[in-house]
Amino acid sequence: MQPMLTNLEQLYRLPEGLLRSVAITESGGNQFAVSGAGAKGLFQFMDGTARDMGLSGNDVFDPEKAAQAAAKYLSQLLQANGGDLSKALASYNWGIGNVQKHGMALMPQETRNYIPKVLSNMPAPGAQVQQQNTYHIYGGGDPHSVGNQVERRQQSANAQLMRSNQTKVG
Repeated sequence: MQPMLTNLEQLYRLPEGLLRSVAITESGGNQFAVSGAGAKGLFQFMDGTARDMGLSGNDVFDPEKAAQAAAKYLSQLLQANGGDLSKALASYNWGIGNVQKHGMALMPQETRNYIPKVLSNMPAPGAQVQQQNTYHIYGGGDPHSVGNQVERRQQSANAQLMRSNQTKVG
């Protein structure tokens, strides 16, 4: 299913991994999920929203049709919220009318928890490290041995940087 989701994200100009993350957060990946509130399918569409997105009958339980509708809906929500992904996700979970009427400050706890859940299941943008190292190699010698010495020191610096980043993240 991932290639289809990736194609839909590109077609609707959605952030990478958004559809998969919404499906995991909404239904745990269960295409037949039904919530106590009546939301149905992989993307937990309420009946009215499903109809608005062109789904009818049991279409909400069809992963391809539901993914297409979710991509269209999330694209609309992003546009309606000026490209703000957090507001679009709040609108998906709580309803766009509530977000527009009450703003983000009055979101219920479920929606406050929902936004970081979805974001945490999306791939992080590539980590970038700004690093500038100066190595003093004394004694000189041939260029090959100097290059090897610089390589060893840089590998050590990189390993140390990676260890410190893992302890901060994990």
